[in-house]
Amino acid sequence: MDSALGWIGQFIEWIASFIPHYIHVKATHEGVMFTRSKTRVLKPGLHWFLPFWSEPMLYPVKRQTLNLPPQVFTTMDNKEILASVVVTYEIRDIHKALVDTFDFEDTIRETSQGAVKRVLCSKNFDGIKSEHVVIDTELTRRIRAAIGVFGVRVLSAVIVDLGKVRIYRLVGDNCESKHMV
Repeated sequence: MDSALGWIGQFIEWIASFIPHYIHVKATHEGVMFTRSKTRVLKPGLHWFLPFWSEPMLYPVKRQTLNLPPQVFTTMDNKEILASVVVTYEIRDIHKALVDTFDFEDTIRETSQGAVKRVLCSKNFDGIKSEHVVIDTELTRRIRAAIGVFGVRVLSAVIVDLGKVRIYRLVGDNCESKHMV
């Protein structure tokens, strides 16, 4: 009986899509309204839209952090290290962040990881350990340049975990190139 009358619920949803809806954008968020092939920025406040015609997308723009997953690097002095970095950022241009990328969080994560690799692989392990403030400043500058094009302002990038590791790679018929740390 439920599936026989399921079309009634779908019909009511379709009718409701022609009734104007509103969306409340919090002070900590901004968004983009996708209307056919056009976009417009949604600032904090109340915004009306027609669901059949437009689709809002909201995202927090205030200070937030991104914990990059631990990465293994080989430094200039051929030492293998494991490093984790935390990037603190805020969004300055929500349009660039949500419209110019498909998956904003994935884009800033992979771009930041590339910048971390370029910095740490160009240093010696002892230099990274002893000059951590200088390294954090360089990381911040490099990541800021790399992800700034996506409407993001990097406030800081800090190495939170750092250590020497040994890497063993298992290769064989039943092993799928697994790394052991």
